[in-house]
Amino acid sequence: MSETIAVQIIIPVHNAASTIIETVQSALRQQSCPTRTIEVHVCCFDDGSTDDSWERLQSLLEKEDDDDDDDDDDSTTPVDTMMLPSTLHLQRHEISRGAGYARNRAVELYASSQPTILCWLDADDLMMPTRVAEQVDYLLSLSNDDEQSRTLLGCHFTRHPPDATWHYTQWANALSEERLWLEQFREVTIIQPTWMMWKSRFQELLGGYIEAPLLPEDPLPVHPMVDPTFETRQTLRLAEDLRFFYTHLQHDGLLKILPKPLVVYRHVPGRSQSSATPRKLLLRIRVGIFSQSILRQSWNVGTDEKNLPNYFGIWGAGRDGKDFYKALTPELQARVYCFADVDDRKIIHIQHYRNIPIVHFSLLAHNEETRKQLYQAWCEQEESSSSARVGRIDKGRPSSSTKTVTRESTEPPLKKQKLAYLADSKTRHDSVVTNTRRRLCGHVSNERCPRTKC
Repeated sequence: MSETIAVQIIIPVHNAASTIIETVQSALRQQSCPTRTIEVHVCCFDDGSTDDSWERLQSLLEKEDDDDDDDDDDSTTPVDTMMLPSTLHLQRHEISRGAGYARNRAVELYASSQPTILCWLDADDLMMPTRVAEQVDYLLSLSNDDEQSRTLLGCHFTRHPPDATWHYTQWANALSEERLWLEQFREVTIIQPTWMMWKSRFQELLGGYIEAPLLPEDPLPVHPMVDPTFETRQTLRLAEDLRFFYTHLQHDGLLKILPKPLVVYRHVPGRSQSSATPRKLLLRIRVGIFSQSILRQSWNVGTDEKNLPNYFGIWGAGRDGKDFYKALTPELQARVYCFADVDDRKIIHIQHYRNIPIVHFSLLAHNEETRKQLYQAWCEQEESSSSARVGRIDKGRPSSSTKTVTRESTEPPLKKQKLAYLADSKTRHDSVVTNTRRRLCGHVSNERCPRTKC
């Protein structure tokens, strides 16, 4: 007989009285796996709920105990071999400490010497009856022990109600395994309620979730995902999935997806923590890890042929591009040599942000002929369509019915401005590179650089 594998389903609970019974029952009623010997431990930690979540959890535990007593009294009752054996574990804390704290405590509710796999679930979501069996089988079928031990496995999901964040659902369920890694700085590419991972990796290598200090005077934890320059006790309670996701990837983690909808990801108004997480906090976390894992890597901080640090451009001179720039350290800001955009207004009229040029994206092409062709195509666009934005997602917003008042412009026609911009493109390209080299070198005058670097 194969070795028994314990699957520990961890559920943090906070004011989830309306959904918790259905959620826990979906975890307890998992169908058996014909090729594996599995036992399920559902571990719920109540994080200071002020509703009757705890009482409802206790009622489930009492019902489970009554069912066990009935089985003992009637030894002739047939055992349902189609269901995995399951046990419910409960604990609570009077003071709410956040989702990360609650998940860490839920993990501690079951201890065993046998191999244990963690399975994530939120208190308002549901598991399909075959989720545990199918994800465990997929995880254990990976090519070798090393790949298994380094993998964070997810699955597809269905949204309830179906029209809730449909665009996000469509994007997340369409990601290939390659895109799971490539799009990590856009979003957590595997949603947390679908995660599965070996418990040994979670506890021993990654150290679990970051926990916010209990008291205001307590020091912040020392962790690569915690920036003491802007973090507070309150912000550390947020974005726990994003921080853990990046910690996993920083420790040579792999991302795998089982392309089958095994979780019902429910949208309950007022319960979404992600909607309460400030956009700039998420940006600071992402920029911090992007700087650490990409911009400061040894292969990206070498020198070029003139012994200068590698520099880079930022795509987009709008709100997000500017916020990204502002979140960089001064040392990395000095390596930004341009903003690339497609917006005529930014390119021709604004031209600079903090003395950094805003250029048409074609300017980044190394080949002069390619650059010229792209420029020419841009200049020959019809003026009537000049407001179109390449790369912008059409969200289906209805056009405004408000009348637009047109004013006679004293500026030359847009096409004429573009052609003038095109005529100057070679000079502009050389100027961008030269000025960037001067900024990186610290040499600001127009005289020849005394260190011959720029």
